[in-house]
Amino acid sequence: MKILDFKLFYKHFVFVDKGNFDVKKVLKRHIDVNVFVDVVCVSEK
Repeated sequence: MKILDFKLFYKHFVFVDKGNFDVKKVLKRHIDVNVFVDVVCVSEK
């Protein structure tokens, strides 16, 4: 179950694959953040 979904505005660089062992450095301005919870119920005997 998803409990949080937001964008964190933060400037950072990432490397994007262009093919043929070539990469491009790109400035991103935000990070997508998703928080999930997995609830498991176990009955004990």
